[in-house]
Amino acid sequence: MKLGIMQPYLFPYIGYFQLIKVVDKYIVSDDLHYIKHGWINRNYILVNNEKKMFTIKLKKASSNKLINEIEILDDFKD
Repeated sequence: MKLGIMQPYLFPYIGYFQLIKVVDKYIVSDDLHYIKHGWINRNYILVNNEKKMFTIKLKKASSNKLINEIEILDDFKD
């Protein structure tokens, strides 16, 4: 049995999906430490052919917390 394990990402890269395709079981592991300035809550998107950073704001994000302990900031603007 082939097993794949990765942490969650906002808009995962193609390799994430390629791994899912070639394994028998896939686990999203959110009980790992949050990586500040990583890709868990942000990624680049194209807007009018320009690369823009898209970020989900977090409450008190810290590398000392697990991913599943991080909360999303709920001050969304229209």
